[in-house]
Parts: sequence; structure tokens; C-alpha cells
Amino acid sequence: MAADAPPPTWEDRLAEAAYTSPSGARTVLIYENVSLLFDRKTTAYEIAGSDETYVQDLGRTGFRFPLRIFFTGANHDLEAHNFTVSLAERGPGVLEHPTYGTFDVVPFGPIKRREDLKTAANQSIFEVEFWQTTRLLFPTDDGDPSALARRAIVDATAANDNQLNDKVVQDTRLETSSLISKFLKLVGLIKATYKDVVAVTGRIEASFNAVFDSVNAAIDILIKEPLALARQVQQLLLLPGQSAAAITDRLDAYGNLLDDITGTGAGSKTLGNRGFNNFLADELIGSGTVLGASSAALNAEFGNRSDAIAAADRLLGMFAQLSEWRDDNYRSLDEIDTGESYQAVLRAVLTSAGFLVEISFTLAQERSLVLDRPRSPVDLVAELYGSYGFNDSLLDFFVNTNDLVGTDILEVPRGREVFYYV
Repeated sequence: MAADAPPPTWEDRLAEAAYTSPSGARTVLIYENVSLLFDRKTTAYEIAGSDETYVQDLGRTGFRFPLRIFFTGANHDLEAHNFTVSLAERGPGVLEHPTYGTFDVVPFGPIKRREDLKTAANQSIFEVEFWQTTRLLFPTDDGDPSALARRAIVDATAANDNQLNDKVVQDTRLETSSLISKFLKLVGLIKATYKDVVAVTGRIEASFNAVFDSVNAAIDILIKEPLALARQVQQLLLLPGQSAAAITDRLDAYGNLLDDITGTGAGSKTLGNRGFNNFLADELIGSGTVLGASSAALNAEFGNRSDAIAAADRLLGMFAQLSEWRDDNYRSLDEIDTGESYQAVLRAVLTSAGFLVEISFTLAQERSLVLDRPRSPVDLVAELYGSYGFNDSLLDFFVNTNDLVGTDILEVPRGREVFYYV
């Protein structure tokens, strides 16, 4: 009888290494040593009066794969050129790692290619670091990415409505009256927060006030129909995002309300004690606030790349704030989070932020210049925006974006840092 086959070795378990670009070009890789990097997303909290430390564990970051890659042989230069083109494509590709598995990745940071023509000719060497990525920020369906984000907001709004309808408890008159009081305080806080933002656009202000008056007048009826109440309240939260107010003012208003809901803002003291019903009401407002901010960003026109990226970062930061607050409350209330609303809001935020990242590549990038001598704004605009052609609107834009006042309007002094966008 033949002897049993020897068990596979680590060499037998190595897989073929390859990178498939966003366009589908697959390149088999010859590599040197391999490694994997990632960070743990943890924060330590010291508890007063205790020798213990609470470590909040939010999981890990995506994996990072540094690789040194070789192309050799008579066609190494052609293969290296094609690989360079693949690495330069926008969007996520697929890395088939020889040891760690298959991942959606983006080549990250500087990519180094060299040919040692004198000491090691006939080969090209790349040093690349691939970062694992989620495709949620890069919608892959055939529709408009903006439309995809808007649909995600509609879906998340419906999930929020259903959560309040399914989980709120009104078995007693006391529970019902307490919930009425809670929602009246909340809609009052919403109106106070957004009154200046909605006042910029008469049509939006009229709609906002009509919804507010409707909730206040019909609260005794709406409280018995939580689904209808949730829809009205979330409509109240989405309307300010359609105002013509500056996007920074709209996002600041949404951020302030989220601070109040999560207990870090001035208005938080008005919200009352938080039983589970009260928490569900606060969660509806908090989630609706994040969705309203996402909608506001989709309705904004960004003049430069940095503003679009800053708005995307703001949305992701607001969701992180909401998520941490939700987790703390579900834990303290000893309730189970089924996650439907959470997942829907997450997808809406990610697709909205992803859209902003996508459009940022088409926008002008902010640059700065420290003046080595006094210059007039007219001369600076003509020099910095020469390819656009000088005009008064461009001059006004330069003056406003650099906060030029007084004598600076006539002559910008030496040593002043000015900003422009190309």
C-alpha cells in the first residue's frame, strides 16, 4: 500500500499573487517579502474613583499590504508600463495576496518604480502599499452616484420611521403623555436651531413652519400613529438642508442639534430624563439630523476640492458621534439594537460622503502663496488665475476668500499668505 501523502507545507499554501485594476486588467505579481499592517480603533477611559480602565473597542482599520514587486525578462519594461497604468486608475481594485487572501484595495500614497540599469538590468521594481477599502464610498451601479445617495437617504428615513413605530411603548396614559411632552420639546428645539437657516429661503421657511405647526396642533392624534409622527418630524429635519443658506451654516446647524441630542450641546438640558421611549425619540432626531446634513451636502455647490472633502469629513464625524452615543444608550438601557436603522443611516452617510469625494476630483484645489514683496490684488489675480482670464468676479472672489480689508484691498503686504484655487 502506498504511503500517505505528506501534509502540505507553507509553500504549498502560497497562492498566486495578482492585482486586478478597476478596469479589469489583471497582473500576476512576482514579489519579495510580505507583511500586513492594521490599527486597532480603541480609546481608553479612566473611571473616576476606580482603579479600572474602560477600553472602548471599535474594531480595526482596514488592512494594509506593503509589497515589493518585480518584473523581469525581455518584456519587463512593457509589463511594468501596463502595471503603472493599472495603479494609476481611479477607484478600488482587487488584490489576491499570496498569504492573506483576496481584498478590495486602493494603491495608497507614493508608488516607487525603478530600473537599476547598471547594477541589475532587465528588471523593473515597484514598491507599493495597498490599503483595504470599502466599496460603499465608490458606488458601482450604473446610476448617478448623487441619485444613489439620495435613494439611500430616503431608505434610511423610512427605516427610522419604522423603528419608532415598532419599538415605542404606549401601554399606559402616563407613557403617552410623557411621549407627547418629549416630542413637543424636541420639535421646539428643532425650530429654534434652524430658524435662521430656513429664513434664507422663503419657500423653505413656509414649508418648515407649516410642518412645525402641524405637529404641534395634531400631536394628540399623531402620538397614536407613531409612523406618521416620525415622518412629519423627519420632514422637519430634512427641509433646512434645501435652504439656500451657505453649506457651512447648514452643516453647523445640523451639528449643533446633534450635539444637543447626544448631550454635548447647550440644548441637551431641555430634553428630559431618558427612558427607552425618550431614547427612541432622541434617536429619531439624531439619525434624522445626520440624514439632513447628508441631504444638505448633496444640495450644495462646492467651489473647491477642500470644501467638498471637509463636508465629507463632517458627515462621517457626525455619524461616528451618533454611533457612539447610540451604543452607550443601548448598553445602559439594556436594550437590543436590531440594527436596521443603523445600517440604513450608515449606508446613506457613506454614499453621500463618497459622492463628495468623487466630485472633489473635478473641483479646483486650494493652493497658497507667501508673498515675497507687496502686490496689488489685481496683479495677483492676473498672475494666479491667468489661464482663466481676468474679470471683476474673479477679483471679488479673491478678495473675499482672502478676507482682504482696508489697505489690503489696494496692496497686499509682503509676508502675507494668500490662497487661490486652480
